[in-house]
Amino acid sequence: MSNNTEEKIYREAFKLFLNKPYEFVTVRELEKAIGMTRGAIFYYVKDKEQLYREVIERYYLKSQNLYYKVGENILEHDITLLEFIDIFIAGVNKTANEIYTLANSKESDKSTIDRSYISLLLTTGYYVDTFNEKMANLFQIDKNTWSFFIQKAIEKGEVKPNTNVKLYGELFTYTYLGLALNDAVKEGIDLKHLREILIELYNKIKV
Repeated sequence: MSNNTEEKIYREAFKLFLNKPYEFVTVRELEKAIGMTRGAIFYYVKDKEQLYREVIERYYLKSQNLYYKVGENILEHDITLLEFIDIFIAGVNKTANEIYTLANSKESDKSTIDRSYISLLLTTGYYVDTFNEKMANLFQIDKNTWSFFIQKAIEKGEVKPNTNVKLYGELFTYTYLGLALNDAVKEGIDLKHLREILIELYNKIKV
């Protein structure tokens, strides 16, 4: 029961923080959204700041970790770069749908949720001193993983041997991040278009 209660607290708090900056979310609003008194809420977390940190850890840092999207053991799999592209896109889709479900969004609300999610990314660094460093580490994991599969693809003869592994690792990473930001202000991330762009990058280096 305790785990279910904690999950409810974090889920409802996430919805509030998704739509309003941390400083404008009041404890009274948290009480109303969660359906618990502040005393009951703060039995599980020390205060609003800790609650915010837990929400960011659970619904941002965890979900945006590449290994959460594609599986912790992905580097152990004998797959091609092309196969990894599709695994990655499926992981992005999984994460997006989890966020939409948490936010109880309708199909028409997805772009609003995406914009709010990006806004949360851009503002959290003001309130959580370690957030920017942790996000930088996540971006580095992305680049390292793409570079890993590009290097494997070179060794297997899938892509050209003179491919700049580090550069293309960055290109794959920043292409996704840029498209996610761009689509957030429209109708939500377009996975079909994402695949088209990643495949175009792939075609530039494939044998």
